[in-house]
Amino acid sequence: MSKILLICIGILYTVLSKGENINKEIRIIDDSLQIQMTSPQNKIIHIQVTPVGTEVKESLIVPKKTDISSSHCRILEKENSISIQTQYITATYSYKDKNIYFTDTQNETVLLQEQARSFEQKNIAGETVWQVKQTFRLQADEALYGLGQYQEGIMNYRGKKAKLVQANMEIVNPFLLSTQPYGILWDNYSKTLFEDNEKGASFWSEVADGIDYYFIYGNDMHEVVAGYHQLTGKVPMFPKSAFGYWQSKERYKSFDELTDVVKEYRKRQIPLDNIVQDWEYWGDREHWNSLKFDTTHFNHPTEMIRQLHDRYNVSLMLSVWPGFGKKTDIYKDLEKIGALFNEPTWADYKVMDIYNPQARQLFWDHLYKGLYRTGVDSWWMDATEPSFREGFTQDKQEEKTKSAGQTHIGSFDRYLNVYSLFLSKVMYENLRKQNDKRVTILTRSAFAGQQQYATAVWSGDITASWEVFRKQLPAGLNLCMSGIPYWTTDIGGFFVTTRGSQFTKGLADPSYKELYLRWFQQGVFSPIFRAHGSNVPREVWQFGEPGDPFYEGLLKMINLRYSLLSYIYSSAWQVTADSRLMMRGLVMDFPNDQKVHNMADAICSALHYWSNP
Repeated sequence: MSKILLICIGILYTVLSKGENINKEIRIIDDSLQIQMTSPQNKIIHIQVTPVGTEVKESLIVPKKTDISSSHCRILEKENSISIQTQYITATYSYKDKNIYFTDTQNETVLLQEQARSFEQKNIAGETVWQVKQTFRLQADEALYGLGQYQEGIMNYRGKKAKLVQANMEIVNPFLLSTQPYGILWDNYSKTLFEDNEKGASFWSEVADGIDYYFIYGNDMHEVVAGYHQLTGKVPMFPKSAFGYWQSKERYKSFDELTDVVKEYRKRQIPLDNIVQDWEYWGDREHWNSLKFDTTHFNHPTEMIRQLHDRYNVSLMLSVWPGFGKKTDIYKDLEKIGALFNEPTWADYKVMDIYNPQARQLFWDHLYKGLYRTGVDSWWMDATEPSFREGFTQDKQEEKTKSAGQTHIGSFDRYLNVYSLFLSKVMYENLRKQNDKRVTILTRSAFAGQQQYATAVWSGDITASWEVFRKQLPAGLNLCMSGIPYWTTDIGGFFVTTRGSQFTKGLADPSYKELYLRWFQQGVFSPIFRAHGSNVPREVWQFGEPGDPFYEGLLKMINLRYSLLSYIYSSAWQVTADSRLMMRGLVMDFPNDQKVHNMADAICSALHYWSNP
């Protein structure tokens, strides 16, 4: 009898054109589309719209337990609409125009409304998929931020567009933050285009099962970011040393050279917390990223790292890549399980399939035996787009990544943007299993939710120029305002004498030293204070000796950073405990001031950095 009843209810459900209340959610079918509105929390509404018969895969960025957890809501049905209402927000589906309206429950103010949606069926990478587009109607005076980090110098995305594809200098986070205040978390991992024009603001994604997004409301923009963290993961604390000064360059060629640099910092009594070893500590290219130290120039790693700790009180960060040379043990193990992509890379290594759970375990096992047990403190996960040959720009990165074909869980067309999310998760969770030591990870790519894995990101292999320098702050501000709070750059630019740089003489050119000093002054107010780059060395004394204005200017900034360290560390706790942002645009604290909506000035934003209300 009960089975018959269940079948009848199922049949009834498939033909409903009106709504029903099932466990704090609305499910309706209208015009061959299934519309689902859920309230996982009192200030969040989850929207899914799918063609009837299409199943949506489980989210990679919002844990399943998040849905239907702490919200208190009711369902309101009228003749031409149905609503899900919490104490704070109401989402109403109109049977007339087929759109959803988001309003403030208490004063009934319209916060956001859908304007149109579209579905187009395609065959991509051997899979029948939907290309989807959702357009929203915005208020005339609202401003938009977030979406990740891009190099166009855009601060406010009103009237602008963004291509959400990972690349060397672009970082994707499909979270849009409005001054209204609300946020939209677009839950899709394929190539996505955002555009705001006279027709509205829209998200378009290349590979989807349906339209899937979260509307997040807050009393202010800070609370909206906190809602994003509540959905996708809170930010853990870094160790205090992570907020000190990081010395790095491309690259130290032996433990002796690296240790001599640390000795010189101590001799000159210049504060230093972290020294970074970049690539090729593993030897030649055929042993690329062997997850072992080369015994020729990096012999006795455990003893050398212990010396850095005990004698010089400095931490070591080590560069690790997601690809491996043909003569490495891990390459051979991954090849046996078919977990290497054949798409060529610039250094002839092969990228591993991080989506394969066996590959993830092999990666950790080799890293643990070869590197972790030597005492390395923190981890630099480089080239996590992942990097393929010629993949320096978004267009080329997209082309080469898709050319790599199928991953363990599906095509790269579908999972284009989430490689770094999987890799960061592997590192963080395995590191935390070892002991209670706080984790620090630096990575070149990121995605929604990656902040929960103790990751900082940097702006990629940028070229030294005043124009590039100018664009870094709006790039970093938008990334932080998309909910990924720890950001840095290669101070002075990664490429100095090459890639069209105007500073072909490097440190022999005083104008480059001036750029470096100004960039250093901005860097001291970044969440992570880090010098790194190629072509020219980056140690302080390379820019002069005591009494030289460049040397004294750099030293003054380092001392300033350490004079503020207790404050910075307290601010970091606010990031973890309250989802505050250490680095943010003025608009987050003055959203009604139209003058600051487009402000991306380095000095104003840096000063505001320290003005936590």
